[in-house]
Amino acid sequence: MIDSLGFKALINYETYKKVKEKTRMTQRIDKETGDIEFEYDNGQTNHSSNYKIVYKISDEYWDYQKIEDSSKSVTNSRKIQPYKKTGIPHVKLEFSIPKILLGHNLQSVGMALIYDAMYVVKTAFEEKYECILPNMPEWYCYRVDTCANYILSNEREVRNYISYLSKLAYPRREPITYGDSGIYFVSQQNTLKVYAKGPEFKKHDKNRFLNVVEAYGLYEKARNILRIEVEHKRRIRYLTNQYNKQFEIISVATEREQEMYLNYLRHQIDRLNEGKLLPGSSPEKIDKEIARIKVKLQKIDERMMMFDRDFAFEEMRIKTFEGYPQIMNLIDIFDCKAEMESVMGKLLSGTSSKVTQSLAVENRIRESCSKKQASTFIAVYYSIINQGQSYAKQEYERNIYYRALKVFRRIGISLIADDANEKSSTDYGFPDDFCLDMDESNPYYQTPLQSMEEVLAITGKGVSF
Repeated sequence: MIDSLGFKALINYETYKKVKEKTRMTQRIDKETGDIEFEYDNGQTNHSSNYKIVYKISDEYWDYQKIEDSSKSVTNSRKIQPYKKTGIPHVKLEFSIPKILLGHNLQSVGMALIYDAMYVVKTAFEEKYECILPNMPEWYCYRVDTCANYILSNEREVRNYISYLSKLAYPRREPITYGDSGIYFVSQQNTLKVYAKGPEFKKHDKNRFLNVVEAYGLYEKARNILRIEVEHKRRIRYLTNQYNKQFEIISVATEREQEMYLNYLRHQIDRLNEGKLLPGSSPEKIDKEIARIKVKLQKIDERMMMFDRDFAFEEMRIKTFEGYPQIMNLIDIFDCKAEMESVMGKLLSGTSSKVTQSLAVENRIRESCSKKQASTFIAVYYSIINQGQSYAKQEYERNIYYRALKVFRRIGISLIADDANEKSSTDYGFPDDFCLDMDESNPYYQTPLQSMEEVLAITGKGVSF
């Protein structure tokens, strides 16, 4: 379910200088003028099965804070233009959670294993550069890639399914196809990838394994996997902003707001207790913080809540760096499965549905909506199918257009025009009951690992640093 994550861990200048001494500097120089176009310091650590993580060290960052503007125009209030500043040293690192724990990502893992992988990375970095990184929950997360693996009988079935998807017409986003090995839907918001894992593993991972027998066995396993990945680009910032909006200062504190704050403090205690179980944690420091919160809980009464309300709501807001949250908060607000289902539902809507014939679509809409709504939604449907998403967006009001899409998904209507919908799945060369549902009832869906016990059962050994 979770694949790659990207982090920025804040460090002090003493650590920054110590790490820089052991890194490489990469520059791009204009030979004609001699100007340095850009430069950055980077290093790497090696992990299981020769998996390497590259780090970048910098004190430059993007400031997303709103700048006061005397014009107070709507345009200036809605758009935040980031600007680059210096003064906050940090380590930037990206890695695949399953590759750290297993050496490969042929088996998906759940969010419960994020901290285990982070601990491996943190330990390796600290040993190489002889420094201390911040506690893992405090790392800021700027990238999340989620995934799902589906196991078919052979590579031919995997390729046949991708070929089937490639032949369809998609109204919401024009796909990029790579023959029968992959189909990508790219945008500024997110990127959805559907591809055959076998060729991808052979190109990028197979040669990392020194044991030829192991490499061959993993490649054979990869050939049966249909892989779906979603790169969530702007979603992290959006969810963080939406969460923080609820704590904007309100003129009068209500009972509900008071209860929210009390629940927040109790939740903090639960989260700190969980943190004591993490490798490398400091129980003494955590116990002091828990004691501090318990004292605050004991002192809170109605009068004190009214007095400290502004501070309380500010404390409840998620801390950010460049607009991104710390991983301990992202885990609370980011539902991997729900986010993947949302993207897949919008872009691959109806791929497992047979409701594409005009008469069937009209009947389904009329059965589910009022007469007036049905007439409007049917018109929206034909506009999308015949003239595309862009035309339909301009033709209809925004609320009507998106309400229609929501209804189509709810009642199972496909937005994919297929000129050969009388064929069954077996005619295309993949199982007739194959679907992309992400639950244990789907026999093709690979259930993610949720514990280190499951990881060790696969690797048969501890995790190498």
